[in-house]
Amino acid sequence: MARLVLDIKYDYDFILVGIACHHKEYRLCHDLNNLLSTSMARLTDLELVDKKNHVLAFTHYAFQNSDGDQYDLLGNKCPKGFLLPEHKQFDYLLMVNMVSDSLSESELLKTLKLSKLVLAAFAVEAHKLKSKENLIF
Repeated sequence: MARLVLDIKYDYDFILVGIACHHKEYRLCHDLNNLLSTSMARLTDLELVDKKNHVLAFTHYAFQNSDGDQYDLLGNKCPKGFLLPEHKQFDYLLMVNMVSDSLSESELLKTLKLSKLVLAAFAVEAHKLKSKENLIF
């Protein structure tokens, strides 16, 4: 019997920023909404199943503007693990899929560093991550 293998290649053409912050996600989200002129709102948690069959739930806030730009703020930590285990130093991840090209990665980082709640913000190259599949939802 022939075995079929489905090989799908995803395009990781979004801006991904790792954020270190000691505040709760709702407080960070409120601050980012003010800085970025967005209205991110809480969605149901992003759930993943790890190799040990544990269900990992990560907080998820999202907003899409009229131009089609998508903003997703994700928690990187939960009691049972990490969304991106290779970046345990980040508390949150901000994914921005720009359709309108109105904001560059450097402008986004500069804006995020204006926040008094953000301790550090660094660009992450999603296509180089071992756990990049966790960012597909």
